[in-house]
Amino acid sequence: MKLKQIHLVPFIAVFICFIVSVLLNSCAQIGAPTGGARDTIPPTLIKATPDLNSRSVQTNQIQLSFDEYIELQDISKNILISPAQKENPSIQYNLKNIRIRFKDSLKPSTTYVIDFGTAIRDINESNILPNFQYVFSTGNHIDSLKIEGSVILAETGIIDSTISVLLYDDITDTAVLNRAPDYLARLNGKGNFSFHHLPNRPFRLYALKDGDGNKRYSVSSELFAFADSIASPSINPSPIALLAYAETKTIAPAVSSTVPKSDPSKPLRYTAAFHQGAQDMFKPLELKFNLPIKEWIKDSIQLTDTSFTPLTDYRINLDSTKKSITVDYTWKAGQSYRLISTQHAITDSIGKQFSRNDTLYFNVKKKTDYGLVKLRFNGLDTTRYPVLIIKEGELILHHVNLRQAEWTIKNMLPGEYSIEVLYDRNQNGKWDPGNFRQLIQPERVQTFSQKLSVRADWENDRTIDLE
Repeated sequence: MKLKQIHLVPFIAVFICFIVSVLLNSCAQIGAPTGGARDTIPPTLIKATPDLNSRSVQTNQIQLSFDEYIELQDISKNILISPAQKENPSIQYNLKNIRIRFKDSLKPSTTYVIDFGTAIRDINESNILPNFQYVFSTGNHIDSLKIEGSVILAETGIIDSTISVLLYDDITDTAVLNRAPDYLARLNGKGNFSFHHLPNRPFRLYALKDGDGNKRYSVSSELFAFADSIASPSINPSPIALLAYAETKTIAPAVSSTVPKSDPSKPLRYTAAFHQGAQDMFKPLELKFNLPIKEWIKDSIQLTDTSFTPLTDYRINLDSTKKSITVDYTWKAGQSYRLISTQHAITDSIGKQFSRNDTLYFNVKKKTDYGLVKLRFNGLDTTRYPVLIIKEGELILHHVNLRQAEWTIKNMLPGEYSIEVLYDRNQNGKWDPGNFRQLIQPERVQTFSQKLSVRADWENDRTIDLE
């Protein structure tokens, strides 16, 4: 019995060592903590001094405390104070607190709004506290009226969210020319604006892309908009639509008329501007050269049919860039042609010519390569003189006065096109800006986000709702 106990001792010792080794190894493999889920919660205001929506406020200092460490981003860009201050207040932040000290005297019986926009965010994850507003009043009540609306660019119908909206309690129509506004608002991503906590009195309403930073309309090339009539705030206001325009265009630097020099190391070449490998029935043949052209000999460039029979009644022209030659001819659908040029036909600006005679073989598109487009217009008002504009990129393909609710074109190349409708008030065929001094609004262009998609050999129908 004693002998068996003696033999068991080594086994017990080995077993104990194994257990200890496993435990030590497990402890060694414990990884660093992952930190849990990412914080996505923005800072929360836990205390304000004076309280939010306080009345009869006399102090010129405000402190806001949050539940975590915060920072302010782009203070001058993001934070708006209404009514506007002549001298910008001191705005500082430290740890979890924001301190604001007004340098101007606060007006009596006035509701103030400090709109932080996207300025407030936490330090660790940069979670933004969006559209936070601190509101207080120096009087015995908080104003609650609103003015709302939208701003679009009159010429294009698009939104420019960098435009600011200006509100003046001086209802003379020259205040915007002479001084900064009493209230400022931003546009959101949809082009909408809203003024809150307004008093019950009339205002003048404008929009401005303030290029020179003086917060007034002082440069005619700035984007600007004005409401036709006085704006009256209410609890449930009707939206006011503003059309922004630039009365004069910014003058671009003059382009040198000097013909660029040719590179002696490059041979003279051209490419034909075909659409999907074939010539458009309704456009000139365009040859784009890699080097500027000095001269060409028209008799040395010949357009022929497939039997090399010379054709007549075509015209050859060099464009103003000196790098494109067009051949204008009444093409026949589905036919083949040849453009023959001799080695001496074209000379670039340093006297370089083709290295040999050249023949360009090409086919003209068939009628089935085009689509029929039929557009129907709901709400067409011909007294507004609507003009249909169809574009491919920035290139205007069609510019048509709309005099009936349906428009058809038989031969349109397949592709994606943009549609606009210009309300051509003065019937001069082009968009005209406004004139604030004469109180003339700009002409309106209605754009459509959905492209016109055209398929070949297909009747492409589309119904468009007009304003």
